[in-house]
Parts: sequence; structure tokens; C-alpha cells
Amino acid sequence: MKFLKWILTLLAKSLGYKLIRRRKVGPKFDLRIRNRPEAKIQLDLIEFLEKRGWYCKVIHGNAFQNGLPDLFTCHPKWKQRWIEVKNPKQYSFTQAQKENFPKMDRFGVGIWILVAATEDEYNKLWKPPNWHEYLSVNKVRTRIMKPKPHAYVPRFPFKVPNGKNNK
Repeated sequence: MKFLKWILTLLAKSLGYKLIRRRKVGPKFDLRIRNRPEAKIQLDLIEFLEKRGWYCKVIHGNAFQNGLPDLFTCHPKWKQRWIEVKNPKQYSFTQAQKENFPKMDRFGVGIWILVAATEDEYNKLWKPPNWHEYLSVNKVRTRIMKPKPHAYVPRFPFKVPNGKNNK
């Protein structure tokens, strides 16, 4: 059985696939292959952070839990960070993220957006939260109509109480 797992591991790695370890079950490999670029960045980032002593927990969204960042990370010395992983070439935010990120920020929860597992991206964790920089690029611009300062005057072909005929 171990030989078969070893062969499958070599085959998957030779084809360029990443293997995901199941944390709850132990050192067994999960051969679910993820071809999404954001998932590959996330796996590399988790490996990068764990080498530096961080605990990383992937947050899975569903119908009852949406709008949260992708990773919850914490370190004994540096405390906690919420990290949203994005593909640098093309990214978007869900409507729930657009609503929840500002709320979380108001309550003092910082959210950092990282786009790679590099030292430059790692150094962003020591700067203020940067989620708003990425969200402002993705923001849909809408024009908000302000009410006019004067009172509403109906335009009817009959005389109004002030004696003027509005047409």
C-alpha cells in the first residue's frame, strides 16, 4: 500500500500537480488536484508561512459562511492575520466580501491581500492592512443623486395656491 502511494505521489509530482495533505486525518495524501491559479498560490503561501512558524487555517466559504478571507494565520510572536489570496493577473471580490471587509475593518480586524509566496509579499504583513487598495481598483463606480435643495413644485396646468401657473 505504501509503495502504491509512493508511485502515485511521484506520478502526480512529475505531471506538475501539488498534493494536499489532510490535516485532520494525518499524513495521508489527498489526491484532489486543483488547477486554479489562486489555489496554487494559496498552497504555496501556506507552505511559505508554515516554514516561518505560522499556523495557517483555510477558511471554506459556503451558503452560511461567505465573505471571509481565505486564510486565518497566527504566530506566537506576531499574533494573527487574516489573508485573502488573489491571482495578480485577474481577480475579483464577491459581493459578500465587498460588504464584510469594511465591517471587519471597522471592528479592528485587518485583512491583507497577498498575490504570491515571496519575501516582498510576506513583508506586506508588517504594513497596515491593504485590502482597500485592491478593492478600490475593483470598485464599481455609481453616481449618487443628491436631493435638490428647493421644495418640490408640481407642474400642472392649473393654478397652485401661490397664484402662479406652472407649465
